[in-house]
Amino acid sequence: MGDFKHRIALAALAGTLLLSGCSADAGEDPQPAADTAPAQETTAPAEAAGPMPVAYETRALDGNPVNDQAYIAGTFFWGLVSNSYGLSGQWTTDGNDPAHIAQLWKNYFSDSLVEKLEAAEPGSDLTGVANWALLAVAPNDSSDPVKASASCKPGMANCWFLSNKDGRMSTVDNQIYAEAPAAGPNQFLSSYDVVLPVSLTEQDNAEGYMSAVLKLNLTFVPNPTPDDGRAPYLIDSVNNELVDAKTDLLSNRPDLVFSDTR
Repeated sequence: MGDFKHRIALAALAGTLLLSGCSADAGEDPQPAADTAPAQETTAPAEAAGPMPVAYETRALDGNPVNDQAYIAGTFFWGLVSNSYGLSGQWTTDGNDPAHIAQLWKNYFSDSLVEKLEAAEPGSDLTGVANWALLAVAPNDSSDPVKASASCKPGMANCWFLSNKDGRMSTVDNQIYAEAPAAGPNQFLSSYDVVLPVSLTEQDNAEGYMSAVLKLNLTFVPNPTPDDGRAPYLIDSVNNELVDAKTDLLSNRPDLVFSDTR
């Protein structure tokens, strides 16, 4: 199938694959009868939209900032490529709000980065601040050419593929071991092959996959409040790139097996 970049418009906003919001007008509050006193408000507040924060997976670190930051970057990567909040289309349904990206990564992002995202308006260009900090597609019922896989549901722990080769399961999202630009102080640079579950509208809504190279470019600052449940080094900027993106029918990759766990 064709080059992914020519099939849909790649947006810089938070690294989204598609941007299509939906909104609904809130119903009017019922008015009390003219001859009665207004009743005391007893309705529970509506549950706020947004994701559950990704938990930081703690481990004993060795005290070397380069190694510790590499571990944190790795756990961030695995959460990024498998998180159902973006890949199910739920972020789009919730209004493409950068504050929800801050909410998702509150255990990984610095206070400064969280503040920038919370201050940004829905639809803001986040290039240079949090580029490709979320991999998101339109919901499965969208008419967009590439959208959420029917298998990926909001609230799932994960949405990703495993590869079944001769009965042996392995990951398909893997680091590319090739020469990379030298990272600066408190910076992590690396590239990964990724394969994401999608549905293809132009192929009668058939299940498909998107393959691409995700280039991580993260900077870190020390966590000013250690042992607060967040990572010991916090991501202060996200300048990721998603390149060489293409889509194809899932039937052309019989080894790929959808999984909601990892």
